[in-house]
Amino acid sequence: MSLLRSLCFLTMLSCFICNSCGERRVHIDRDTRRMIDTLAAREINTLRPEMDSLCRMQMDSLIATLRDSVLSARREEMRKLLGR
Repeated sequence: MSLLRSLCFLTMLSCFICNSCGERRVHIDRDTRRMIDTLAAREINTLRPEMDSLCRMQMDSLIATLRDSVLSARREEMRKLLGR
């Protein structure tokens, strides 16, 4: 449930950031900015272990895909060189 809450928070934060690119200027005082930074840092810290876990789970398949891609490109280069 905390993942869902964190994702909702980050989605809302992203919407606010994207919508803030208009012409309106809102002054945020130091305390409010500090509170926003603290809340964002807290949510990021709670998500970090889950994101790291997902990265570790996908790492092997990503490396295999990248390796195959590099080998395929090198084979194609060798075919072009030998074909000349």
